[in-house]
Amino acid sequence: MAKSQRNDVTVQILKSTTRLPQMFPERESLLAQLPDELRLTITATGISFNIACKKNMILGRRSSSSNTTLVDLSPFCQSQDGVSRQHCAINEIYGVLMVQDLDSTNGTWLNKYSLQAYQRYELKSGDTLTLGRLKVTVDFVYNQSPALA
Repeated sequence: MAKSQRNDVTVQILKSTTRLPQMFPERESLLAQLPDELRLTITATGISFNIACKKNMILGRRSSSSNTTLVDLSPFCQSQDGVSRQHCAINEIYGVLMVQDLDSTNGTWLNKYSLQAYQRYELKSGDTLTLGRLKVTVDFVYNQSPALA
């Protein structure tokens, strides 16, 4: 009976916290191109407000039992609009703003495309997010020109 030989391959998994700055030296220049704020406009009413562009933002409804920091949309929506407490997230990943549905009950759309839960999609200035039945236009606001930053 012959012995089978097996080639074992060892794969090294890099920790992103220690290796990213070396692998992506242009990351700082990408971060400089991010907007300073996001202007959210509720399509139905025309009401708009700015929020500081942070690395991680959650859009949803504030509840008394929720301890998470989020962009509270409850003043702009009714219960029939179907906005979840933690509806979707906007995150900065490698200098790009991405949006992802957080497995919301009534779904999230980017422009006219339904988002798969927990999948990230690039968010651009002028895009429309639909959270349940609440339509929100997202515009990027730069306090200083990104070319000058």
